[in-house]
Amino acid sequence: MSYKQTALSKGMVYTVSDVPPPLTGAILGFQHFMTMLGATALIPILIVPAMGGTATDTAEVISTIFFVSGLNTLLQTTFGDRLPIIQGGSFAFLGPTFGIIFHPELMAITDPAVRFRTTMCTVQGAVLITGIVQVVLGYTGILAFLLRFISPVSIAPTVAMVGLGLYGAMNGNMIGGEWLWSITVLSLITFGYLLGKVSVPIPGGGKLPIFGLFPILWAIALAWFIAGMVEASGAMEPVMNEFGNVTLFAGWPKCKTKSAVIGASLAAKFPYPGQWGAPIFKGYAIGPMIGAMMVSMVESIGDYYACAKLAGAPPPSGSVISRGLASEGWGLMLCGIFGTGTGTTSYGENIGAISVTRVGSRAVAQSGACAMLIVGLFPKFGAIFVAMPDPIVAGMYSCMFGLIASSGLSLLDRCDLQSSRNLFILGFCLYNGLALAAGAGSYFANAPGNPFGADDQFFKTFFNNTMIISLLCGLILDNIIPGTREERGCWEIGATTADEEFQGVYGLPWCFAKLFKNCVYLDYLEGGFKWPETPKDGYISSHGDCCEMFCPCIPMFAPKPGDATATIEKPESQTAAA
Repeated sequence: MSYKQTALSKGMVYTVSDVPPPLTGAILGFQHFMTMLGATALIPILIVPAMGGTATDTAEVISTIFFVSGLNTLLQTTFGDRLPIIQGGSFAFLGPTFGIIFHPELMAITDPAVRFRTTMCTVQGAVLITGIVQVVLGYTGILAFLLRFISPVSIAPTVAMVGLGLYGAMNGNMIGGEWLWSITVLSLITFGYLLGKVSVPIPGGGKLPIFGLFPILWAIALAWFIAGMVEASGAMEPVMNEFGNVTLFAGWPKCKTKSAVIGASLAAKFPYPGQWGAPIFKGYAIGPMIGAMMVSMVESIGDYYACAKLAGAPPPSGSVISRGLASEGWGLMLCGIFGTGTGTTSYGENIGAISVTRVGSRAVAQSGACAMLIVGLFPKFGAIFVAMPDPIVAGMYSCMFGLIASSGLSLLDRCDLQSSRNLFILGFCLYNGLALAAGAGSYFANAPGNPFGADDQFFKTFFNNTMIISLLCGLILDNIIPGTREERGCWEIGATTADEEFQGVYGLPWCFAKLFKNCVYLDYLEGGFKWPETPKDGYISSHGDCCEMFCPCIPMFAPKPGDATATIEKPESQTAAA
């Protein structure tokens, strides 16, 4: 039984190369956009004010990150690993980004507008260089070699540090609006978990867990509605007591909707390269970003395997993984050129959406990317998120940053957690990452002067980062303390096969398959300089792109007889029943 038939027998409605009807595909694609919407919008809300940017700047950065995420998703699904994976802003880059934001050189700039643009350009330069490094690593096949030295034991605590290192991010937004923060957190728990299995039918078959798939949006909507009702009633206005003093809560000003932001934002703006200025390249910014890139890459590899299994695709080979990571490198370069304030990565939330909706179509993911491109042209849409009351944002941080930490620890499911070796490395990385670099109580915050010398501009910024400390400790200890690959939970990279199903899923589209021979040189490099078996019918292109869904009348995009996009196979059990 093929991988596609196996997926269909387990209930998948559309597999990776299947093309649903246009209306159904458009609706399902918009659902992908809605799934990544909340998490992606929260990144600029967190970093832009810290840079010195205004609310209008935040709205425009949100639009930019949506637009670039659409470009990156199209790039990944068309020329990368060809799996239906959504690309979006990465939380793994937040630690290095804050290291740049709070660098003394940038904090010394007194004009907030100048500081915002200078800081954004410095982040752009670091992300751009990081993207170039990742592209080189991907297209030279070096990644397959590097993965021998990287295991979940070293990466899991590093990913956990991304969330734990941001423990103080919510406090400033929560103080003065604790009641609204509580409503937001309770709403997220209710929609995400207590009502998570409530489903409604969707076009094309199947059911959509309407609350479980979009808990962030439902929680924001409910909490914001309650805050709006309280504000409309006048209860948020300051009240004077008999002595002429303002009462304790002073009207809860943080709980008010910042409606002026929506009016001040542009109705439409086309994001363009260099809109904040030319990238600025600083060593203290580039080093930590490259560390974040390593974390993001390993996370993405796990996403590739999970997505392939759900979508009815063969396991990706080393060359396919290299193509996917190189595509993410191009995405990082686009983030640096356009100025999103962060890097890009594969979104595990959308892989979860594939699982619950049973739709793993590449064409659907690409139509979701088109929705991102369209929404990214309208800053007023981003301004809606900026106008949110601060305690609602704090509630999102409370839940999401903790979830990032736990998702990092979930990588340990491949490892032997009864091994004292693994437990020592995990505990050492977690404790010392927090002890050395986590906020006011850490070593670097209390060390007299700069431990690396008064003239140092690089090392303190590089090491004063919980994620970098954890990553370096993990990589060193995991490779010097003896342990088997099974004990460490190392990934086993598959090989490229010459069968038609593998080529039909991972082959490059259109003429690029024969032109580049589906990047077979990567198999040559990663296979110890041995050429893999040549497919019987040559290097064939894969199908199932959104062009075939929306433009089937064009001969180039028309489904071919017998092609996987022409019909949807029924599971064997259904065929027998018929």
